[in-house]
Amino acid sequence: MLSYLSEWHHYVYGILTFVFIGAYVLHFLPQGKLGKLKAILETETILMLVLIFVAVIAARVEHIGKKADIRWEQASDLFRREGFQEFKSITSTDQIFRELSDALSDTDKEVWATGFRPDPPKTLKSYSPGASQWYEDLDKWTSAQSGRTYLRLVGISNDANQDWFDEECTKQKNISNRVFKSLEWREETPFINMIIFDDDLVFLMFRSDPALIEQTIRYKVSGKEMTKLAREWFQALWEIGQSCEGDKELSITSQNKSG
Repeated sequence: MLSYLSEWHHYVYGILTFVFIGAYVLHFLPQGKLGKLKAILETETILMLVLIFVAVIAARVEHIGKKADIRWEQASDLFRREGFQEFKSITSTDQIFRELSDALSDTDKEVWATGFRPDPPKTLKSYSPGASQWYEDLDKWTSAQSGRTYLRLVGISNDANQDWFDEECTKQKNISNRVFKSLEWREETPFINMIIFDDDLVFLMFRSDPALIEQTIRYKVSGKEMTKLAREWFQALWEIGQSCEGDKELSITSQNKSG
């Protein structure tokens, strides 16, 4: 019985459709014995039936909407279970630095970052006031608590990048938990930059033309599965990177506790 009730809308659709077709056919038939039936199906009656039909459709649409909401929640739960709690597009340079600083405040142990761009990071200050704050926050975060690690892999494509990398190498000589490495990189080569926070959040930045920061596509992805993939990629690049002059080689594959 319950199965029949759950399909009530099908029966109502069938009955109303039959009545509408019957009324249309009767309109073209002579009065005769069908006169009373035609009188019943006058305009007012048909209008009432149309309203009932609309009400049935509206009820069905509402029911479908509720089921769609339930399905979406189920899909979201599955998405979260698969390791992706959030996938967010970030549209502006100012917003990305705000998001990075916010993420840093919730990070306990590790920040891993790549920097493949034609110009050194200090040039980003001309694009966004948030850039200066981000790098300042990152330095404070690194030194604020023991057990934290900041790793950065820098793409060397010109003298400006090399000079900046050398400056950073000089700074880190007295900071054991801040380690930079470099890789040779051609400026015209597209690259995906990433900033990884612990083992559950990664920012990805795509730029088809490395020289045009305005074309950067940015995503914030939280969840252990995506972060694990990003960490593995970073580790592979890190192992072939060149350490600062005089620095001991640091392998992060063996020391990685969370990836």
